[in-house]
Parts: sequence; C-alpha cells; structure tokens
Amino acid sequence: MAERRQGHEHGDGAATVVGEHAGCPCDGLQVRRAGTGGNADDEVHRGAARAGDALGDERHLLQLQFLIRREGHVPAGEHFGEVVQVLPGEAANVSDARQEATGVRPQLSDDLTTLQVVDRALEGTQALAEILVITLGRLAAGMLVAFWRQPPTSSSPLCRLLRRAPATEEVGSPVTSVTATGARGGISHRLRVMAEKITMSPDGILHVPAEPIIPFIEGDGTGVDIWPAAKLVLDAAAARHGHRVEWKEVLAGEKAFKETGEWLPEDTVEAFRHHLIGIKGPLTTPVGGGIRSLNVALRQLLDLYVCLRPVRWFTGVPSPVRHPEKVNMVIFRENTEDVYAGLELQEGTDEARRLIEFLQDSYGWSIRADSGMGIKPVSETGSKRLVRAALAYAVKRARHSVTLVHKGNIQKFTEGAFRTWGYEVVRDEFADVAVGWDDCAGEPGDRILVKDSIADITLQQVLTRPDEFDVIATTNLNGDYLSDALAAQVGGIGIAPGGNINYVTGHGVFEATHGTAPKYAGQDKVNPGSLLLSGVLMYEHLGWQEAADDIVQALEQTIADKIVTYDFARLMEGATEVRCSEFAQAIADRL
Repeated sequence: MAERRQGHEHGDGAATVVGEHAGCPCDGLQVRRAGTGGNADDEVHRGAARAGDALGDERHLLQLQFLIRREGHVPAGEHFGEVVQVLPGEAANVSDARQEATGVRPQLSDDLTTLQVVDRALEGTQALAEILVITLGRLAAGMLVAFWRQPPTSSSPLCRLLRRAPATEEVGSPVTSVTATGARGGISHRLRVMAEKITMSPDGILHVPAEPIIPFIEGDGTGVDIWPAAKLVLDAAAARHGHRVEWKEVLAGEKAFKETGEWLPEDTVEAFRHHLIGIKGPLTTPVGGGIRSLNVALRQLLDLYVCLRPVRWFTGVPSPVRHPEKVNMVIFRENTEDVYAGLELQEGTDEARRLIEFLQDSYGWSIRADSGMGIKPVSETGSKRLVRAALAYAVKRARHSVTLVHKGNIQKFTEGAFRTWGYEVVRDEFADVAVGWDDCAGEPGDRILVKDSIADITLQQVLTRPDEFDVIATTNLNGDYLSDALAAQVGGIGIAPGGNINYVTGHGVFEATHGTAPKYAGQDKVNPGSLLLSGVLMYEHLGWQEAADDIVQALEQTIADKIVTYDFARLMEGATEVRCSEFAQAIADRL
C-alpha cells in the first residue's frame, strides 16, 4: 500500500492535503478553508484527515473538496452555485456539467435532491471526480468526513443537518444512501442519509423528496407473489431517473392477524396517515360476516374520498371486445358514502326491529319485519368534492368530457341529488373551463363538456359506444360496477390499477383491484399487472411521470413480445407463458 500522510496546515485560507497516494485517484484530496484557524476548524481538519485515510485505504474512486464556510448552513437556493467543487479533470467538461446542474436549481426542493441531480448531470463526463458534497458549516463538515465510512444514527446531528430537520426528528427511521461513483471504477462510496416522508404544503402541493418513505402492505393470498414482482419493476424504473423509495412494511389482513391478533392494526393506519402515500396488495375480507372490509375501512379512516380507476387497453392484451383501443376512461368513484358506508343492521336484531318500527311510525313506510336494514347516505359535501376532483383532473389532463353517472330517475334524493350537486360545481367553480350539456346544447366550444347518464344505460353504452366516455364521476356502488365491467373490456381486473386519494389532505393509498386468489398463493403464477400499474398511478401522483411512462412502455413491449403470465397466455397464440417473477423481470429488462 502506498504511504499515507496525515493532513497539515499551510496557513490561513490555504488548502490542507490529506490521504495523498502516488498513482491513486485520491491524489490531492483537499479540504479548503474559508477563514482563519480555531478549534472548530481544527475539528474539520482532523475529520478530513480521517476521511483521507479511509479513502486511501480503498485505493479507488475519487478526489473531493469540501468548501468550508464559517457562516454555518449554506442558505437554501445557493448551494451549488458556490459550494460544489470538482477537482482536476477536463475543465471544459466539468464546467459544462456544473452549468447544466445549476441550471436546474430552481426546480429543486432540497439539498439531497440537488446532490442527486448534479451527480446525474456529471454522468458521462471525463471528470476524474464525480463526488459532490453539500457544505453544511464547519462542525458539520467535520462530522461528515468523520462518519464517511460508518453511517450515522438517524438521531445524530449529522443526519439532522443533512435533512435540515428539527432536533425532534423521530429516531429509528429508515436510512438510505446517495451514491456517487468515481470515473475510474465501479465501486461506490455512499453518503448515508435518512429517507424522508412525503409532506403537503399549505397550498395543497405534495412535497416529494428524492427518496421518500412509502408504507406498503404485502397483501394476503397472491400478495406474496405480486408484491415482490411489482417492487422489482418500480424500483428499477425509479432508479433510472435518480429516485429511490424507502419501502416500509406495515401489516393488515391475515398476516397482521397472525402476528398481532388484529386485522387492521392502528400502527398501520397511523403509518399511512403519517407518510401520506402508500400502496397495498389484496386483503382478505370474509363474505357475509366476520371482520369489516379492510379496504373500505382504510378508505373511511383516512377519508380517501376518491377511488381513481383509469381504464385503458394496452396493445396486445387479449380482449373480449372488437375495439378495446376505444376504451380510455378514468373513473372517479365516491369512496366514503352510499351503501358502502357500512350503516347496516342485521335482520332479527332489536336494533333492526326498532328502526323498522320507527320508519313505520314516523313515515308510514311498510317494511317487512324480517328485513336486514341499511342506510344509503349521499351528501352534498361528499358529492361536490368528488365532482370537483374529477373536473380538476379533466382540466389538468386536457380531457374532453366528464360524465356524471347516477340512478337519479329512481333514487331522486340521493343519486338524483348527486347529479344536481355535480352541475352546481360546474356552474359555480369551473364555468370558465367547463359547461353542462343543458347550458350549451351539447356544444361546449373549447370548454370541457359535462353531461350525465343513468347508471344502467351507461353499462350498455360503455360497451357499444366507449369512445363517447372520457372522465366519469359517480357514486360508490355505481363506480364499483363500472370499474370492473370496463376492466373486463381491456383484459380483466388482473391488469386494472386503482388509487384511493384525498386531494385535500394529500393522503393516498394505491392498491391491486383484484382479490387474494388464495388457491394460487405462493405459486409465482398470477399476473402482477394490477399492483404494478397501481404503482404507476402512484408514481404519476408523486410527479414521477417519466418513471411511470417507462413502466407502461416496457409492459407494452413485453406483452407485444408475447411474454406473459398464464391468464394471457391461454388467450394468445404463440405466447411464452412465464411465472409472475419472470414476467416482472422481462418488464424490468425492457425499461
């Protein structure tokens, strides 16, 4: 091993050289001082010397420079105009790379994102050094280099400084890494920093860090197969665009019951509440009794009032209809009210009997004594926020129409009221960009056309005239029927994504839309498409559109190559049937 030299000082404002080795890419490792000496600066130099020794021991990788500023933290927005220093290489390439990196600075939300974007901008240049370091002040820089080889704890001052987080940041959160790879080798040093939770700003904008923490529920039955498959592709697509997800497993369903004695532990609900965004596999819900629907419970506990179900055909997917390519709809299904509210009384109970008697005495309603009872609430608040979300989506995505689907011809004060309130939202809040059918005689001009349709005729027309429907806003039960009926036209619910969202609070749980299929559990057999595409929907919601688009493109290419799971293989000529995990790997290979 080449001889190692400890750092030494050359005077105020001069550079201290540490870890110098003949012929090593670490030659000239420097810590450059910005001011006069002192105990704090000595701490920096001692830490830098330790870092130099560590880098020298590795005998690979990189040269780096810390620019130490006496003022402490570098003000937000100034970091990479002044702070990033790249040591000797081909100056023109380094300069160009730095210019490219600083050019995107206004779009960045935090230091960690900046570090990753600048690192990506340097890829492909001939610079000998590609490691870029955030300068956090004198003592922080000293701690940074001291911790270079051993990741700090989540409660350490270094982690708090790296994240600009308060001292009360929770202990024990997952840590993740930012990797910068030297131009001469494939080995990477990793600066360990904490992944961050997604937050929502007061103006309703999601703040998504480069490495968000996202809770997941593996799911019951085939969840053990489809979750690892979906995760493989989601991680690969995110990495291509400089993102990384810190997945945090939480429990629900049979797995939770076996481990905790609860079907939906409060810790799970709190994890989704705290981290805002999550994803889940299918969960068991016994029919006719026992536990309440876990899916419905999560939606109601987090007030996820929109069930978002995009339905489109992917080229090559087997379909029972002649023109599946005409199906391209987005369903906004109200998620918290209607008969799914769970306001039911079992036949024969005292509660059911008292309600029947009350309705007879108060309203003269004649109800058979042996009836089970349920209440169908449809509120103005719930209806309007659902329609508002559908219209906002249509405006943002430049869709051409919104259809209010209801059964108002029979249920006038619930479904009929939903229709009335929907048109009120159009007139009161979206008149500049949308117009109701009756207010324009079906001629909206450059505005979005809002119309309505009876639920039963809608189920016929989405088969016979699917291209006349675009965004659909509807009540809970109608939305359930429509979502699955439309999925059948484009390949089945095995490839249908879904998301449950509260656009006001920022919460969202994305999910596989099919059941648990326990007879196939653990066989590595079923199609992971529904959960994977729900992850795509989640990435779109987070603003990771390029990663989402990559997955869709790769999925379509895999299907076009006739590499499919058994459900598609049995319907396609010349298909290669593969396992769930193999299907996921084929998609990842085509990213």
